[in-house]
Order: sequence, then structure tokens, then C-alpha cells
Amino acid sequence: MMRAILMSKVTVILMVWACFLLIGGNGFCQEAENAVAEIAQDNLDTQLKINRDALLKGTSDQIRMDAAGVMLFSSDPAARQILLDILNGGENKEAIAAVLKALGDTRRTKSSVRNKEEFIEPIVKLMDSENGEEGKLAAETTLIFDYEQISTVFEGILNDQAASVQLKVNTVYALKLQPDMRAIFRLIELLDNQEIDVALAAEKALQSIGIQLAGKDDESRKRMINDLRRKGRDEFLRDWLIRQETEVSRLQNEASKWRQKYLASLDKLYTNLKEDDARGQFILEYLKDPEADVRLLALNKVEEWRKSTNPKTMPTNLLGQVLIDMVSDTDKQIRLKTAQILSLIAELNSSPKLLEQLKVEQDSQIRLNQLKALGAAVHYASNPDSGMKVDPNTRKEALSLAEEFLNKTDSLAAREGTDVIRKLLERNGLGKQEVSRYFDMITKRYDAAEDTSLRAAILNSMALLCVQSVYKEQAGKTFGQLFEQAISDTDAGVREAAANGLIYIDSPGALKIFRERLTDDSDERISKKMIELASNVGAADDLVWLAEKVNTAQAKGAWDAMLTIFRRSDPVIITEWIEKLSQNGGNPVKVTDEQMLVFLEIAERKTEGANNTKLNEKIRRMTADAGFRTGNYELAVKNLGLLVTNAASADEKEGIVSEMFDIYVKMGNIKAAADLVHNCLLEKDLEQNSILCQAIERNINGQADSEKLLKAIRQIQVPNRPQWYSFLARWQPHPLPADANTSVAPEK
Repeated sequence: MMRAILMSKVTVILMVWACFLLIGGNGFCQEAENAVAEIAQDNLDTQLKINRDALLKGTSDQIRMDAAGVMLFSSDPAARQILLDILNGGENKEAIAAVLKALGDTRRTKSSVRNKEEFIEPIVKLMDSENGEEGKLAAETTLIFDYEQISTVFEGILNDQAASVQLKVNTVYALKLQPDMRAIFRLIELLDNQEIDVALAAEKALQSIGIQLAGKDDESRKRMINDLRRKGRDEFLRDWLIRQETEVSRLQNEASKWRQKYLASLDKLYTNLKEDDARGQFILEYLKDPEADVRLLALNKVEEWRKSTNPKTMPTNLLGQVLIDMVSDTDKQIRLKTAQILSLIAELNSSPKLLEQLKVEQDSQIRLNQLKALGAAVHYASNPDSGMKVDPNTRKEALSLAEEFLNKTDSLAAREGTDVIRKLLERNGLGKQEVSRYFDMITKRYDAAEDTSLRAAILNSMALLCVQSVYKEQAGKTFGQLFEQAISDTDAGVREAAANGLIYIDSPGALKIFRERLTDDSDERISKKMIELASNVGAADDLVWLAEKVNTAQAKGAWDAMLTIFRRSDPVIITEWIEKLSQNGGNPVKVTDEQMLVFLEIAERKTEGANNTKLNEKIRRMTADAGFRTGNYELAVKNLGLLVTNAASADEKEGIVSEMFDIYVKMGNIKAAADLVHNCLLEKDLEQNSILCQAIERNINGQADSEKLLKAIRQIQVPNRPQWYSFLARWQPHPLPADANTSVAPEK
């Protein structure tokens, strides 16, 4: 139903497929329009009835052809009669095609058909079919007969005035296919046949097999025949075979081109479907298609959907059973892709089918993927929350197969075997002794492995058993020492896997081992792992080696880990590192000002209430300096303001105020800068060489818009400050605006 709807929308597909059929491809099956009347034979045995029904009503070409093949070689006369009746009936086109193909296939298999001359009459009758494809298929089937056996029949047709042109044209086609010089001679003789269609067909047939036409007159035809005779039978057959192979190659290329166009059209149709239900129905229909290329296209759509950002929208309940059935598909590519997909859709109850197929599958790559899918399916179904129940025997058989793969010399097979064993040991259900057997098995395979990638993969499986399995405690005791040994391996992948195992067993203990043996490891992945572990469980002892990492490619991660440790450290550690990180301490850790500000914020919180004025002042000074360098002026003046309060002397206080003045001017906050000066004048007179006056002069000289600053400064009026007014007199050359009110002092 879905196909009918889609095809009605895209006429081009019908055109494409019609062209494909015309060039000699096998074609895609169509649904049978009518079934022939059942053959009424009361004496048919049960098996023969089953075969007959499969031939008449089979759901695919392959099923119908298999049934025809069984009956073709049956010794039961009733079976032969069924085949003859189908050919003579002419109504069930699919069954007729199946019988003809089964007959033709005997040439490929070199099988001998008993009394095959019984089929000559119905085959010749079908060569006269109005259905062009059926007529050609019948003509092709005549190749099962020797030329001596069939040539008399061909002659009778060609000489029969009552025979139809269609029958004669198909006879010419049959002659063209015959690997016999006499057939070629007959085609040459037909070049001047009185029936134009027959003569034209003969000409085209000769041209198609590479026979050069010298003319159609008697003399020319005789010369062509003599030339062929001079070649002899062996040379003729060699040339004939080469021409046939060339033609087959051409037809295959042409068929492939049209097939690709058809598949591209199907892909476009699918892409245009927006509703999930419609896409699901589309995939379902084409998963059942008799053509492997189309089924593969549908499987690719399943895989794309499963790997998309919305995998849960795929209707697995609709597609599940069809996918499971495809595990044993006749096509190798389909079986491979199905296994790969089922490894992604573990929630399907596919383990019984996969287990059954694994026992008979011959292709090593397909078996590998089927094992992976089996492991995923059993692992999922073993989860108590899955709502599924796994037969204990299924689990044991799966483990046995995984053991087989584990012990293979092929690294990929051994890796997959290890991973499946790991998955199947994550759930409960095996005794301690049985689990120990598998643990020892994995360890032995690791010891025997020469491939470093395989050793790393086995170690990773061991590591996961130490964290995800119900037997993790047992796994930790079994594999712990091996992990500790492997941490010194020359291969970085092996070291990383071993590090994972140690972390899963005992994180603090692992960090202690890492500090002793991996601090200088050159591999970036291992350094990153160490840093992450220190961030999670590290303490003050880890700050030193982390500080060394801050100046490497791992700078950000190392500094972030240090900050995390600082957050859980006591004030004593913070105090120690304030000195180490300050500029006065030489700042061996080259952190940025932004990073320093985060640390100082932590330090301020940690030292609150510590009653350590010098420490607090140091934090505020460092924060003000870093804030100024990063352009965080508000943070800078905030901390400078706190420092002013606790200034030890008037000069120190004035120096801090001058810094604040510089910052306010830089911020464009002229009013705040003027207020600072006014408040200082309220306390004391300001000499011309004072730190603050120097800051004022420096900013007036250095400002592009100095008039605004000068105006604000000249507005400051505080009585009895002669030195201040003397300083202001230096700026008399700068007239004030007419509307300036010099008698109004700014607010405090």
C-alpha cells in the first residue's frame, strides 16, 4: 500500500524501472495479480502440495524458484506434471518465470534434467507470448538444449508461414545465444528473409555479437560463412565467448546505472517524508523488498535514524521483528548490516535468532558483528529494569561463543570476545567459581597478547568490570596487581587503561601511585587523567606537581584542579600559597591575572575572621593590582578603598588615594576623582610636590579632554589651604568656561 502511494507521486521511478527491465536486468518482483486455479490432483502427497503452493503463491522470486527447482529434480511424475501445467497454463506469470529460471539455472549448476525434451513444446509456446520479457526468458531457456536437439524446432518455426512474427523474432534471439557456428550461419541466411522484421532482427543479432556484415546478397553471405568456417570451431567459440562477456559487462554497467537512479529516487522520496509514522512505514515496506540493494537502502535508513539526535522516535516495535528475521538473510551484505544495526538496538529481543545464526554463519566479519549484537542484546535483557528475561542457557551459550572469539589469534575477534564477556559478567547469575574462570581466561589472553592495542582493550574491559559489574570487588582483587604493573608499560594506551582500572578500584590510592610514577609522563591523555583525579580527590600534597603543570600544555586543567583543592583546603595552606603566587614571592606559577583573581576570591573567603591584618592587606593589594591590570577598575578601587582605611601612615594613605584618583580618571568618573581630592583637602593642605598633586598634574597633562578634569579640580574650594591654591595658580593659563561657578565646592 505504501509503495502504491509513493509510486503514484513519482512517475519517474516507473520510467526508470521500465528501462532497467528493458536492458536485461533481473528486475524487482511485482505482486502477483492473479493466481492460477489450483491443480486438482487428489493423489498429491503433503510435501508436493507444499512445494506446489510455494511455487504458485510464494511471497518472493527466490521462494518460487526454490520450489520449482525441488520439483524439477523430483522423481515423482506428478511434480513434473505440475511444472508442465504451469508453463502451459500461461496465467501465473510469477510461477512461469520461476520454472523457466529454475530450468535455466541447470546450465550454471551443470545439473542434468531428466527427460528435458518434455519442456520444449511449452517453452516454444511461451516464446510466442505477448509479454516481451516472458518471451525472451523462454528463448533464453532454450540454451538448456543441445543445438542438434533444438535446431529442428527453430527451423520449423522459421519456415512456418503461419508462425507469428513475434515467435520468429524470439527464435532469432535464441539463435543468437547459441554457442554454435551453425546458429550464426542460420542468422546470416536470414538476412534476406522475406519478412522484414525477421531479417532486421537477424541483422541486429549479428551486429550485437560482433559479426561484421559485408552485405546481404548471396555472394556476401557465402563469403561471411566461409570466413567463419576458416576460423574453425575453437577460434569461433573463443571469439563468441569474448563477445558474450563484453555484452554481459555492458548490460551489467547499464543495469547498475539504472539501479543507482532507482535507489537515488527512493532515497529522495524518503528524505521528503516528514512524519515519523510515514518514514517507519516506508522503511518497513522496503526492508521486505526482494532486492538486496533496496533492503540495504532501508537498513541504512534504520541506522541513520538510530544514530540521529532523535533515536527514540524510531518505531522499533514496528520494525523489530523484520530486523530480527533479517539476521539470516540470504545476502551477506544484509546480514552484516543487520548485525551492526542490532548492536545499536539492544532492546530488541534478538538474542535467540542471533545465537541460532552464529552457529551456522560462515563469514568471519559477519560473525564478529553478530557476536557484538548478541552481547548487547543479552546484556540489555539481563537488566532487571528491562522487563525482559534471558534464558540462562542463552547467556551460557553466548559466553561460550565469546570465549571462542577471545582465544582467536585475530586481535579484533579477541577484543570483541573480551568485551562481550565483560558485558555478560556485569549482571548477576553466575557463581563465584565460574566468574573466576572467566577472569583467569581474560588474564591469560592479556598475557599472551603481543598487539598493544589488544592489551589496552583487554585492560579497559578489566577496568570496567571493576566499576560496573556486580562482581566488581572480586574483579578489583583479581586485576589490581596487573593494573599496577601495567602502569609502567611503554605503550601509552596500556598505561591509560591500567590507570583507569586503578582509579575504579581506589581513587586516592591510585593518585598516590600516580604521584610516584606518572608525574613526568609525556602522554597528554595520562597527564589529563592525573589532573582530573587530583581535582576529585587531591589534597595539598598535589598542589606542587600541579603547579609545575600550569606552565605546560595542561595549564588550564592543572590550574582548575589547584583551585578545586584550594576550595577544600584550610587557611594555613591558602596562606602559604598566597606568598608563593604573589609577585614578591617570585610567582613561580605563571598564572594569568584572571586566574589569580579567582584564587584571591577563594583566599579572601578562607581567611575571613582569621584576625590577620597583614594577610588581609596582602590579598587586597594583590586583588587591586590584578583588577587594575585586567581592566576591572571597580574591583581595584573597592580593594584600594579598604586599604586606605588601614593605612599605617598619611603618606601611605595619600599614595593609595592617588592610585584611586588615577583609576577614577581612567574610568571617566571625574566627579569621584574630584571628591577624593576634596576629602584629602578637608584633612590637610596639599603641597605642590605631594603624591596626589603629582597625580593630578599627570592626568591633566595626559588627558585628551583635560578641560573637564581641570574644571572639576578648580571647583574644589576649601578654606585655609594656601599651598593648594598655589598649586591651582599654575593652571591660570587655562581659562574656565563662562558658566563655571568656582565658589561651589563639590559634595563630599
